[in-house]
Amino acid sequence: MRLKKLPIRRKMPMELAYIEKLFREEVGLDIKEHKDKAEQISETVVEIYEELLRKGIENANYNGRDYVSYYDLPITEDLERYMNRFIQDRGEEVLKAFVDYLAKLEEELLKAEEALPPLDEELHQKKADILGGIMLMFASVAKQINGDRKLYAESIPVTREVLRTMI
Repeated sequence: MRLKKLPIRRKMPMELAYIEKLFREEVGLDIKEHKDKAEQISETVVEIYEELLRKGIENANYNGRDYVSYYDLPITEDLERYMNRFIQDRGEEVLKAFVDYLAKLEEELLKAEEALPPLDEELHQKKADILGGIMLMFASVAKQINGDRKLYAESIPVTREVLRTMI
């Protein structure tokens, strides 16, 4: 089964405060006063997750399975490092609101996944870690591209493309 586009809603209900606090305290990047940037960032995170899931579906089909395993997803070493960082920082106050947001996002993804092959339990359990890792990776790459504390709108598409090549 090859999907052109996963049926996941693009506009995520992420408040600017979640991303703003995460970016400022984790990598020192300021996105204050720009709600549209938060929406672009959350859309990018979901797009990257969709790409991973799409490739995971292809790998599961290639291996003759009718379910998708966590190990079917092409998790790179870089993404795994950011996932581990997210897991370690999950208890910190800066990430609590973001983890709560990820729980809401997971509900949205589960609704969309009804049209997909079933996902194994480990993949369900690691979904928030994957999304959080992608978000931290986005923040880190954006900081390197911008070079200072402010996130510029024109750097978001560049960051998106860099992430696509890294993952």
